[in-house]
Amino acid sequence: MPASLSWLDHSEYDRRRAVEGIKLFEEKGTVDELGIGVVRDAISDSLFPGTSVLHPRARYFLIVPWVYRYLESRRASSAEMAAKARSMELSLIERIIGSADDQSVIGKVARRNLKVLPSAMYTGAGSAPGGICLATGTQWQYHRSLDKLYRAHDSVLRDDDNDAVGVGV
Repeated sequence: MPASLSWLDHSEYDRRRAVEGIKLFEEKGTVDELGIGVVRDAISDSLFPGTSVLHPRARYFLIVPWVYRYLESRRASSAEMAAKARSMELSLIERIIGSADDQSVIGKVARRNLKVLPSAMYTGAGSAPGGICLATGTQWQYHRSLDKLYRAHDSVLRDDDNDAVGVGV
């Protein structure tokens, strides 16, 4: 039996309250009203890395680091990294949806309007088992530190085989 909702409309105020109540059911997504989701996720990642319910597909453990490695190889600056990574992730959503295995695709419904990208769930301390993603801290901290990391990498002295042999002055 399908659910139904009815009300008696006594005034404009009552009508508006009923319409606002119905609109609450239209919004898709989750809200952490108490703000404890971050604590829950930190404990989960500490005790059981990479096994959170937010991780329905292992492919993101590889896709997200690949996006960042690709952008790092192109020397995306701290200022542009977030926008470029978002663009790549949204493009990848479309490609995965077009594949034979499009179950549990993050953003399958929202597509370009997606608010929480896979990288928000699959990066950070403990989120990638096996050392696939070595970044620690938040995405914002990572993006902000990129220019400094590039300078540190450039100051490393290398031999003819491109192996690190010391730090330049």
